[in-house]
Amino acid sequence: MPPRQSKIENRKSKIVHASSCLLLLILTAQSQAFINARFTPVDLVKDSTSILVGTLAAGPNKDQWKLTASECLKGRRIAEEPIGLRAANEETAQNVRKLLASNGAEPVIMFARRDSETALAYLHICGTYLELKPSAQGGWEVTAIALKMSGVFAGGTDMLIRMARYILSDPKADVPVSVGVAMMRDKALLGKLEGNIGALHGVELGAEKRPHVFVACDKGDRLYRAKKGDEAFEDVTSATGLDSKSRLSLWLDLDGAGEPQLASWDGLSIAVRELRDGAFKLAGQPFRFSAACLGLAPCRAPSGNQPAILVATNATPFVLYRAPDGAWATAPLPEDDASSAAGAVTCACIVADLDNDGFVDLLQPRSKAGLLWKGQAGGFAPPVKSLVKCPEAPGRFCLGDFDGDGSLDVFISGPKQNELWENDGTGRFKPVLSMAGSLAYRCAEGASFCCTMDLNHDGRSDLCLLYPNADFTYHFNRGCRCFGEEGELRLQVPEGTPPGTGQIACAAADFNADGVLDLVTAFADGQVVCYYNDAFNKPMLRVGLARGLCGPVTFSVWQVEKRAACLGTFTAAGLPVSVPLRDTRECAIKYSVPGKPGKAQALELPAKFPASGLEVLLQP
Repeated sequence: MPPRQSKIENRKSKIVHASSCLLLLILTAQSQAFINARFTPVDLVKDSTSILVGTLAAGPNKDQWKLTASECLKGRRIAEEPIGLRAANEETAQNVRKLLASNGAEPVIMFARRDSETALAYLHICGTYLELKPSAQGGWEVTAIALKMSGVFAGGTDMLIRMARYILSDPKADVPVSVGVAMMRDKALLGKLEGNIGALHGVELGAEKRPHVFVACDKGDRLYRAKKGDEAFEDVTSATGLDSKSRLSLWLDLDGAGEPQLASWDGLSIAVRELRDGAFKLAGQPFRFSAACLGLAPCRAPSGNQPAILVATNATPFVLYRAPDGAWATAPLPEDDASSAAGAVTCACIVADLDNDGFVDLLQPRSKAGLLWKGQAGGFAPPVKSLVKCPEAPGRFCLGDFDGDGSLDVFISGPKQNELWENDGTGRFKPVLSMAGSLAYRCAEGASFCCTMDLNHDGRSDLCLLYPNADFTYHFNRGCRCFGEEGELRLQVPEGTPPGTGQIACAAADFNADGVLDLVTAFADGQVVCYYNDAFNKPMLRVGLARGLCGPVTFSVWQVEKRAACLGTFTAAGLPVSVPLRDTRECAIKYSVPGKPGKAQALELPAKFPASGLEVLLQP
């Protein structure tokens, strides 16, 4: 294809890059601040002469506390720091008393500048900054709740502590203030469909592994192939004999042959089709299933080494797999008292290794609680209750490692409530949306689709939300679960689109082979459009599974020299997963397989990456 640079020079209009400031709502609806483009956590760490992490306890007198340092991140180790309220007005004092009382034994972090002329400190507690000044009696006095400091980092105190460690360990550390990506205005219109579009998939098909866009539609699926050397697509639905009508769809390697297969539910049955000699053909007989189906997901058969499909229903889900004779077989999941107490099913099932032990787990959010079936040898253990719930149907979810700890978190958007559920690495979750930057104040409920992606290729998991009657919304991750909503990253609506038309599905893949992820989107009126990324030639991995390793496999990618930083956690089910890297420094992939210790696969990165990304296979 022609050089990418020449194409860019010919483009006359681009979406303007994000402004460097975003409104943040902190503490109350009246308290607003901006992302401070001139003073980020990097500056806060640099300007501090002392950074202490510890806990607070009540002091000997009223309105006195004592910070006991458990860790000194920077400067001279100080065992204790007295903190008082004598310098605060009564309103501030009352608010601070409530804040300190609610903190319990949770850690706090204090950034101090101890210069004789400009001595100042900020104590971060419960996601809130307190401004401190030196006390004449020694230690510090609280002077105010520093609302403007929320523009530096709006998130939980635990995440700010992690952020400070990252900044001190990495000389190239950065905390972005805008998304730093634009989508080209010269987009590609793939077509317009009649019927209800359920999903979009970017999938590589054929001997050349050419990128395709699959559109699942209940009145007839469509398949578009990217043209070589041109940022355009051709409709190959008829040419490939694709005759499916999908309400739900899934691409996976069901027979372990290394080629993607289409599993789809049309309301009457679940059928699998594979592309052979340029044409789609049924792979075995369809499985009759006319009951309500909420979702299809890659899973493992009870044997543990055979790909399968998890079928989510409005009752107990089940595993669908091929028996040795090629016929369909089902494996029901165990039930107990926890099942009835969890309430009604309101969301499809989340299928992934949530506790990093190599076994696939299954989490089903319900109206009152979630049900978690932990994977084990021979199938699933009886369900236990989980905090992860979705009070009303329909719930939409996506998985992503938003805090960068190597474990998959869950975001759920319901008709009246959103929540971000943070995984502690063992499959236990807690709600953290109120401590997640823009997700706390600029994240509308009722998303038609949500997904995790990294369009700006900075090695942080971002969150993309679509709404049928509202604008596309992209929350970029500043790191450590601190999100910013990119108000200037908008999708140019095709001409003739009715006003107020939103989007209902999207997928990210490199459709023009220039080394970055592009975005294909389905509008509510049936139009399917591809938006090309303005960047190009970024380092990227394409992670798949070697022969003999059955998915889904949860893996995390780690980079940075002194202290390993997680670039995201993903699930591979036999098809390649694109993972953007921050740079070409040392890199490793961590994952587990059933019954074996965790693995760390070191990667030797080339000075120049292949245009399609560096192929990596996880080994059994």
